[in-house]
Formats: sequence, C-alpha cells, structure tokens
Amino acid sequence: MKAVQWTHIGAFPFVYPHILTVRYSGERLNHQRRSLGYCIPHTAVSVLYIESLYLFTRLDERPWQTVQQSGRLPKWNTVPWRTDIALNDGASVGLDLSGGYLDSSDFVKFGFPLAATVSMLSFQAIEYRAIFEEVGELNNVTRVIRWATDWMMACHANEDTYVAQVGDPKFDLASWQQFDGVNAASTRRPVSFIDPQNPGSDLAGEAAAAFTAASLALHASDPMYAAGLLAHGRQMYTFATTYLGSVNSSVPRLRGHYMSSGYGDELAWAATWLYKATGEYAYRRDLDTHIRQYAVTSNIRGLPPSWDQKAHLMCALAVRTLAADDAIVVDCDMRMWEWLKFDNKYGTIFTPGGMLYYENISDTGALRYALNSAWLAQMYADSPTTRGSHSAWRASAFAVRQLEYALGRNPIGMVFITGTEKSPVNISHRLAHGALLGGPNATDEYIDQRTNFKQAVPTLDYQAGFIGILASLINHQRADCLTTLHRILSLTTPFAALGLHIIYVCIRSWWNHRREVKARKSALAETSDAGLGEITSNEFMM
Repeated sequence: MKAVQWTHIGAFPFVYPHILTVRYSGERLNHQRRSLGYCIPHTAVSVLYIESLYLFTRLDERPWQTVQQSGRLPKWNTVPWRTDIALNDGASVGLDLSGGYLDSSDFVKFGFPLAATVSMLSFQAIEYRAIFEEVGELNNVTRVIRWATDWMMACHANEDTYVAQVGDPKFDLASWQQFDGVNAASTRRPVSFIDPQNPGSDLAGEAAAAFTAASLALHASDPMYAAGLLAHGRQMYTFATTYLGSVNSSVPRLRGHYMSSGYGDELAWAATWLYKATGEYAYRRDLDTHIRQYAVTSNIRGLPPSWDQKAHLMCALAVRTLAADDAIVVDCDMRMWEWLKFDNKYGTIFTPGGMLYYENISDTGALRYALNSAWLAQMYADSPTTRGSHSAWRASAFAVRQLEYALGRNPIGMVFITGTEKSPVNISHRLAHGALLGGPNATDEYIDQRTNFKQAVPTLDYQAGFIGILASLINHQRADCLTTLHRILSLTTPFAALGLHIIYVCIRSWWNHRREVKARKSALAETSDAGLGEITSNEFMM
C-alpha cells in the first residue's frame, strides 16, 4: 500500500481554511483545515489525528502493546515473530503470573506503572468512547485493558496481598535479547508482594483506581467481568487505606526505578473512581479527607501528570463526577488553571522548540510528561466548568503544539514515534513499532544511541498520554462544530449570510469526514495482509 502523504497546496484569506490534499492509495481527497484562531472545524486535522491514532493502535497490524504481551498469547495477537513467553512466572509462589505486559525492552513486569496505564486508558475509553468507536479502535483499546486486568486479578490472589513486581531489574534490565529469552529465566524470576507487613498504599491505591476505572470502561461489553473488577477495586482500596505505607520501603527491588513520591494522590484518585462507580457517599467523604490530609491539590504547580502524580487526573475526573458548585470542583478548577500557567518559578519551562519541560523531572522521558500535560490541558479545556472560555482555547492551543512537536514539528525535524522514516533509528527496543519514545532534552537535543535510556526507550506509561491527546483533540474538534453553530446563531442580522455559509461548511465537513474515515478504514482492512509499507514523515506533520 502507498504511504499517506499530507501536502499543503494553498490557503484562502480571512476565515476560509487551508486546503490540504491527501494522497492515499492513488486517490486525492480534499479536506478543510482551520487555524486555531478560526471557528470553522478543521476536518483535515481531525483525519490526520485519526490516522495517527489508527497507525498507533494497528500499525502494520502489529501495535506496540501486543508486542509487549507476556504469557500465552491470544489469537488476536498478530505479531508473527512473537511466541508465548514467561509461562512459569509466579510458579515459585503458587500463582500464574505469566500474563500481563513487559514494561519496556526488558523483561520486568512493574505493577505500579502498569496499573497507572490501565487507569489512564480506562479513563480515555470512557471519555472518548464515541471517538474510539468511530475510528474502529474501541475493541482494540478494551482488549489492551482486559489483558492487563486479567493479570492484575491474578496478582490479587487474596484480599490483603498484591504482586508489586515480577523479575529483578538488576538482571532483567541488563539483558539485551529478544523477549523469547525470558523463558529460560522465568522459573526463577523473583516475585515481590505488598501485604499488611509490607504495605504499599500508593500501589494498592493505584490498583484500586485501575480496577474500578476498567470496570466502567468494560461494563458495556461484559457486565459480569466488570462487576468482578469493581469487587477487586473495593478490596484494594480497603487494603490501601487500612495498611498505610509506601511501596518504596516494602519492595527493595523497586528502588532506583519506579519510586513513589507519596500515596495521598493515589488514595484520592481511587476514592474518586469508586464514588463515580458506586455513588456511595462514604467514598466522597474519603475523597475530601485525602485531599485535606495529604494536600493533594495544593502541590500541583510544577508537577507533571504521570504514573506517579495523580492529582491532575483526580481533578479532571472530579469535575466530571461532582456537581459544579462542589467545593472539591471549585478547588480543582483554581489549582488546575494555576498549573496551566506553567510559571517558570515553579520549575516549568519551554524548550527553544516549544516542548514543555519540567526541570529536575523531564530529564528522563520528557515527551511523556509533555503529552500527559497536553492531554490533561485538553481535558480541562473540554470540562463542563471551562468549555468555551478564553482559557480553554489557550489550553487547546498548548495541547496541539505539544502533539505537533512529537510528530515532527521540532528543531531537528524528528518524529518521536517509532516506525517512520524520520524516527530515531537506534531505539532501546528490539521490536518496538508505533511507540512514543522519551524524546529530546531541555535544549531540543536528541542523541540517537541505543544506550541512551533517558531518551531512546519506549515504555507502557509513555503510550497512555499519547493515545489520550490524540483522542481528546479529535473529540474537541468535533465539539467545535456544535460550539460554532451556537455562536453563529447568536450573531446579528448582517452576519446571517456568513453564518449560514459556515453552518453549511460544518455540516458538509462532518459528513465528508465520516465518509472518508470509513473509506480509509476499509482500504486498510483490505490490504492488511500486505502491511502499510513505508511510512513517510509527512503523514505526521502539518
């Protein structure tokens, strides 16, 4: 199949959008695009993001998440060179821990970032369900979530015990070989737990949030399975709040890798999900207690949303769950808009090329933090309490700029998604395809060396924010059309003709958009056996 190429061929003045030509399988399609200052929905950009989302989840029918799968692989894993691995994981402690996902190019299964990835993906599957359905990816997203939650339930063998980690980073991170090489070591891979004597409220709280969020995301497809997830979520939350302590002290093998900064934000994050899922006021009361006791929202400024920091995510969920005049919502709105100022006195700067950079934090995996921030900024721009405001437009502009940076609009012209002609070559992964990398440093420099673990490594949690920002921007641009109609209809009579024209453009653009996406998905399906072939950098750039 021919590569998808995006080419500018001209621009109309005033409110008329840019015209883009799409060359796809020999066909030429015209799409309309608007700049950020205009009101006409830029359908071409929507299709570009949909194409990027589609390529990420089904790139050459071998998405990166399926490459990372461990255990006895399901039939829907279409990666031809992958075989069953780590089938004896957990055998030494009487558990079947063969499933789940490997964290990166190594063989370790880290429970904390996996649970965080599940909670974020589940949030996205709930928030953007219509978008995933429209681009035909809802089934893939829910499969990814369910493969993880199956393993998490195996980790939660009894009420007060949970597996924190499988493998030893000291040895597994030093191993440079194909994943199949883990089979020889799986019978002796160590398993680390949290329990009443070795508590981990941060990990247990995150697992509780992941179980509960996944129960909501998967309820429509399997209500009984979702009920089981919710039961696990309740138990994990009780465990987290009963036996307080940090996983840092309880799991020595974790030190130097995924170290927690505290557990208050995870407890608040879990309580918010449980209140959303059950409506039980006890969880609402706990949420208020956690926020006050651990100062969860007061420390947002200067911190990025991540596998470790859940305050931003908790706020985004709270404004969608609680009443607009609820004290927590009011507090979250104030704190989040302070965070979105990205004041450099709190350690947030922008690189010369425009990437958001958190000093002393973004040294490793800078794009993960930038795109997580972009996703949360867009979520706040679309939240019920701020939608349509000037601040929301600024947040959206920031989100778009961060995504553009990752997809090639940066000083070195590099696409930080593996698998394009402009992607780094020497990534720290043997099989990665379609994955977000760590990205450049504070001066937009990137060293393309396999041993450059701070920049060249793709991990599970990196991908969650990338999917989120793609889906959120597609969702936002679709909502723009409705906002435009509302504003146009409120204009005075002299603008009626222009208003009717823009209404016509909105309707025509959206109809063409739906028809084109359907045609492009059909074309990809028909040629899936041949693969996508060479992918050019143009498909990722404006």
